[in-house]
Amino acid sequence: MKIVRKREALGEKRSDGRTVRKLLEHSFQKPVDSIAVYLCDVPGSQFGKHYHAKSEEFIIFPVGGKITVNGKDYNMEPWDLVVLMPGDVHSYERKDRDVIHLAVRCPDIDDKKIE
Repeated sequence: MKIVRKREALGEKRSDGRTVRKLLEHSFQKPVDSIAVYLCDVPGSQFGKHYHAKSEEFIIFPVGGKITVNGKDYNMEPWDLVVLMPGDVHSYERKDRDVIHLAVRCPDIDDKKIE
């Protein structure tokens, strides 16, 4: 598991005026033949404990929130992300509004296990 903070990513000014931040470089543990990108809007502000048996998952929090990974809580600021390895037990919540996140799962397999 790895937490990536947007505020810690160095920005590079480009000649066209854009600022570009590299948030993550990642090497996969196994060859990946597919990915899936999910936009998740979770009513009720929480999603229960689960893990993925074989896939790696990247969860991006565009409006922030809180995620619990392997029993430890992490407050996520807008655009922070977490990299989850197979077996990392996670759940998330946001008290003041519904949880919104982007999830990228590699490979795209149905390996979710409820804790």
